[in-house]
Amino acid sequence: MRVKAVIMAGGKGTRFWPYSRSHFPKQFLSILNEGTLLQNTVKRLRSFLPVEDIYVTSLHSYISQIRKQLPMIPEKNLIAEPVAKDTAACIGFSALRLTEKEDSVLITLPSDHYISDPEIYCQALQTAVQRAEHETCVVTIGVKPTRPETEYGYIRVSQKTACDDNELVPVQQFIEKPRVSVAQNIFADGQHYWNTGAFVWKTSTIFQLMESHLPDLYEKLLQIKKLIGQKMDYNQFYTIYSEIEKQSIDFGIIEKCRSIYMVPVQCGWDDLGKGMHLNKRPKRIINKISYTDS
Repeated sequence: MRVKAVIMAGGKGTRFWPYSRSHFPKQFLSILNEGTLLQNTVKRLRSFLPVEDIYVTSLHSYISQIRKQLPMIPEKNLIAEPVAKDTAACIGFSALRLTEKEDSVLITLPSDHYISDPEIYCQALQTAVQRAEHETCVVTIGVKPTRPETEYGYIRVSQKTACDDNELVPVQQFIEKPRVSVAQNIFADGQHYWNTGAFVWKTSTIFQLMESHLPDLYEKLLQIKKLIGQKMDYNQFYTIYSEIEKQSIDFGIIEKCRSIYMVPVQCGWDDLGKGMHLNKRPKRIINKISYTDS
């Protein structure tokens, strides 16, 4: 089964302001590594996927900047949303655009995260692909936490489950941005992992879950599907898309799934610009930001 990846590259430009701004969010910045966060995300995926199977979804207003930073990505692989409607709509619309006669496995992931060990991370993604290919399920990537962070989501696994790297484990529960006392307890118990926001599933699974848990969004996608394949009426497309209710994929679908697994990884991971690390080491990060609007 063919494997494709969709990189979500939207954003509001509120993190790392004034380096990041509304027209230039953080994925377009170079932070800690050579290359921008977006470029490094593509680089990781290219270690096991051909460039023609890597797609980037973003707002219309960011497409020109994406073209500049990723000239190797085919034009047809840039998926433009007319307005921002959060990750559920973003993933649903992307899956709709990528739906072909045959089903495919889709890796959906953020564009703006730091990964210290790309090889370990990509091995975990490939393990997730193998399970998602043969089962109607969702597979996510969990990172062992290094601090009791209150700004990240957590994944709870069974206490009896041994979590070795690249060994699939069932997910018990998702916990979103816990208060300090809860974060301290779950950090200490060894049963929780940071939710990296990367999900692996078949396109058919995405639509089945949206039909079950987000029927209004599913109906809007069906309306948009009728416009695809004919000369697109952009005004009609914009009207339908604008009517979609904002909803994150986590709240809308992931936390309601009955068949979901996690691949644990032990590597450095950060949703940079978010969380306690801003208070702990701001100079180290800010001094390494490279800004170029070219």
